[in-house]
Amino acid sequence: MNNRKGFNLLFWAVTIVLLAIGVVGLYWRLTQGHRLTNYGQLIVWGLWVALYIYFIGLSAGAFLISSLVYAFGVERFRPIARLALFTALISLLAALLNIWFDLGHMERFYEVFTRPHFYSMMAWMVWLYTAYFILLLFELWFEIRIDLIRWSKKEGLSGALCRFLTFGSKDESEKGRARDMRVVRVLGSIGVPLAILFHGGVGALFGVVAARPAWHSGLFPLLFLVSALVSGGGLLLAIYAFLSPDRGSEQHASLVADLGKLVLGLTLLDVIFTFAEYSIALYGSIPSDVAPLLKIMTGPFWYAF
Repeated sequence: MNNRKGFNLLFWAVTIVLLAIGVVGLYWRLTQGHRLTNYGQLIVWGLWVALYIYFIGLSAGAFLISSLVYAFGVERFRPIARLALFTALISLLAALLNIWFDLGHMERFYEVFTRPHFYSMMAWMVWLYTAYFILLLFELWFEIRIDLIRWSKKEGLSGALCRFLTFGSKDESEKGRARDMRVVRVLGSIGVPLAILFHGGVGALFGVVAARPAWHSGLFPLLFLVSALVSGGGLLLAIYAFLSPDRGSEQHASLVADLGKLVLGLTLLDVIFTFAEYSIALYGSIPSDVAPLLKIMTGPFWYAF
């Protein structure tokens, strides 16, 4: 118990410090724009875009793993299904926040809806993100609706918040729960192609850039999808392994082992895809294809890749 309390204190202390640093960075961004980012002709994107790609992958991967339960009925991962949905939602918000910071005019983000360009792949990605965000909100609400009703009976701010989030719903019956699960199953099934579309679309957005030979490949969208499953599964594994309230139980150990095997298998698939991408380009010895790969593997920032 003392070890757990110490871990919680350390976790919140680190979180508060990181939030304070983030607030300072946000102030600089809002007051000085992109002047501190040191962009140039060689480096035209910074950490905001990199973090956007990373968090979008986490969201898509976590959601697809939740769909193993909700859409495909893999009950083995039922204990982490709700966690996966919540992780997908938070990761999506983090991704959109990061890419919003990268905009030259942050206040104009809404114009993708009011002045759309229907042939823009980036515009379609934003619309898919919006649909995915709405789907996540509804799916998570139906998943936790009965719990919100129970929590709404508590006193204080948390109870008031839960009463608001129930939106007047009071049905705690088994019939109501079964109806909720049917809705969740439908939403989870709709979300699978949606998640594949928007994250595969991110890979396609990079893949169609012919001026970047390292990206210009039909394999790139698939690499994005597999990498999303690896990163999303890895995040769920870490959260459940270290923060789950049932740590130390037999069920916890068994589920951690099974989830670890799933992540390992996906990692091996990711390695195979990456090897195929690199080996073909290196064997072909086309200078424009080889140069960026050598820069990635042996350049001054090799450790970042």
